[in-house]
Amino acid sequence: QNSGSQALNLTGIRLRGGVEFDFADGEIVEIGPGEYVVLVRNLEAFKTRYSPTGINIAGEYDGSLENQGEALRLEDLFGETIQT
Repeated sequence: QNSGSQALNLTGIRLRGGVEFDFADGEIVEIGPGEYVVLVRNLEAFKTRYSPTGINIAGEYDGSLENQGEALRLEDLFGETIQT
């Protein structure tokens, strides 16, 4: 979610940890203030279970999360941590 007051460009942003996703390969390159994106494991399965209308689906992630919890981090183009 973009909790800021300006649009957020996702170019070069990557999600790392138990699941991984590179926003450069995603469907959404920018999100406005207050907007959010959703990452899904299997887009076709998601569409059969939920209506994707109005949902900003950035794409499909790789990997899986541990049931006990797991640290995730957003990285910039240079691998620097933006947020954990």
